[in-house]
Amino acid sequence: MLGFSGAGKTTYMAGMYSVMSRGIRDFSIHVPNSNHHEHLEALGKQLSRGSFPASTDIHQEYNFHLRYKGSTILPFDWYDYRGGALTSSTTSSPEVAELASRIKQADALIVFLDGKALLDSGRDTQRDCRRLSQLIQLALSERDGNAEFPISFVVTKGDIYGEQRLLNSPGFNAIRPTLELVGNNSTLRGLLTVTEINRQLKNTEYPFIFSMVFGLVGVVMRDAASLEANAKEYHRYANNVNIWDDIKCLFTDEPSWSDMARRKQSEVQRQHEALCAIIPHAENLFGIVKSAQTQDFLALF
Repeated sequence: MLGFSGAGKTTYMAGMYSVMSRGIRDFSIHVPNSNHHEHLEALGKQLSRGSFPASTDIHQEYNFHLRYKGSTILPFDWYDYRGGALTSSTTSSPEVAELASRIKQADALIVFLDGKALLDSGRDTQRDCRRLSQLIQLALSERDGNAEFPISFVVTKGDIYGEQRLLNSPGFNAIRPTLELVGNNSTLRGLLTVTEINRQLKNTEYPFIFSMVFGLVGVVMRDAASLEANAKEYHRYANNVNIWDDIKCLFTDEPSWSDMARRKQSEVQRQHEALCAIIPHAENLFGIVKSAQTQDFLALF
């Protein structure tokens, strides 16, 4: 998560966890740490009473599990960036380098745009918006260009200021070049939504689900590469199988080519089955996001 202090990251976390811990179409979020679970659950209940959490009410990092019908399909870390890159006066500072490194290593990015700040046409606010846009573009330029990378832009406080007013604001216009960069890049995938978080929660789940889609896609790509390497190794073993090697290995502790081929074949089969199980999850999650385009304010690009 990336955004200036006061942008609504803590409130978003509380709302998102409240929705996703209950689950959507059998997908849910789980935090193994019981203390973290109880705390996030309490923040969600606080929201339902119309009370907003303080900005310090969440941890900087969580270990979450994405689940399907109660079974974990993707463990992942969720990190709230709180470093000094956003307020640094230069793009060559250690803080900016740290932010770029974190984005380079991440599987997804969620950017928070403070609805109140977007409407401010003052010089300082415009500078902050341009600064945020500049840092995102700089970090993205250092990423490897092969893997697809999802970026969600979350405009907060839509219930207070209204969607159309926010999306035509001076601050949003300052961020717009970054959205255009994402839309014109073949390896970047973008989501834009306006959230409403109070007693009723609107659009909190979609940035999370969008991130999980590409988290699963990343797993598929990594596992497919491993599967291909293991399949080649299996064929190498199988091509060396011969009766004399089988006989020789009966009198030694060494595995025969036949033994190694059978083991590798079993490994390849297990990997293939696991891979086939992941793909429908990614498709179903993406279906949730796509269907939301016709129901709530949400744009994919």
